[in-house]
Amino acid sequence: MPCFRTCVVPSLVVFGLMLTTAGCERQAPASPAPAAPASNAGPQSIRSDAGFPLLSGRFTLTTGSGTLFGTYVGSGDERKGETDLRLTVTGGTGAFQGADGTLRGSGTGQFTGEGPFSLSLKGHVSAAGSHFTLRITVSGVSSILCDAGRVGISQDAGGTADSLGPVDAKFTHLVGNTTCF
Repeated sequence: MPCFRTCVVPSLVVFGLMLTTAGCERQAPASPAPAAPASNAGPQSIRSDAGFPLLSGRFTLTTGSGTLFGTYVGSGDERKGETDLRLTVTGGTGAFQGADGTLRGSGTGQFTGEGPFSLSLKGHVSAAGSHFTLRITVSGVSSILCDAGRVGISQDAGGTADSLGPVDAKFTHLVGNTTCF
């Protein structure tokens, strides 16, 4: 019998299906439970009526010239499918050794749950005496996890950076006002 893990927040409910009985607290009912409505079919279902803060974000952006890394905060509105991010570059490698700067992000898709997303980043970064104006576009897939009782999101993406070529991106953040159990 599958075990269900539920993450509950005001106006946001996340259902995750684990295909193992390990850790299940309850015994299976004597008779089968009624089937779930079609809107809850599949391993992930989200309902949202409001926006959620994106907290404690960390990112890496890797190009053929080097890697940028740093932190970010933002807000996601699942109802509209839009997300705004403010990224602070705190360092880098290669051509970006010792980098600092800021990027603004505008995204669509899943930033508070599982599924596809896309993100456009624009901003300025200084490193090793050089100044870069960056325009980066990535798309990928978000995965949900439970992190110390809060909903966490892990995102992997690929895309392009103007004048720098291909870019691989990784983002992780917590979704504010959430509880996960």
